[in-house]
Amino acid sequence: MFAKTFKRGLLPPVVAVLLVLATFCEVPVYTDDYEPNDTFEDAALISLGTITATIEPEEDEDYYQVNIGGADSLMLIYRLTVPSVLMPEITFYSSTQKFLDRNRADAAGEAIHDSLRVAPGEVVLRIRSFNYEASEASYTLVLSTSTAVALGN
Repeated sequence: MFAKTFKRGLLPPVVAVLLVLATFCEVPVYTDDYEPNDTFEDAALISLGTITATIEPEEDEDYYQVNIGGADSLMLIYRLTVPSVLMPEITFYSSTQKFLDRNRADAAGEAIHDSLRVAPGEVVLRIRSFNYEASEASYTLVLSTSTAVALGN
């Protein structure tokens, strides 16, 4: 039966229904290995080092959780490079959603890098483009730590 249907150029009703459903139903499309990570609760667990991901679709926000181990006071060093259309913003929170720090680029495509003092434990990061653009090209986030140095008078 199916062979005759295909020979006549007609689709079986089941295939036709599936095509209609696929056309009109919104199916989430995951654009990188860390999705879905669009909320604090869905933060993707990452390690220190380098990751690549995308801000896609528009208004996408990516949350990551990293466990910082070691001394009582550490410096979390970060560098975020982005495609030319994105105006990156990175925000840091404690595991209890307490705001720690935020850094924004001054122009589209500008990399941001800095460091912040953190205590050992979980830190959650939010990466987004505050001009609400999207890009199929990946951004790169590099995280590392060093011992905090006390500055004298």
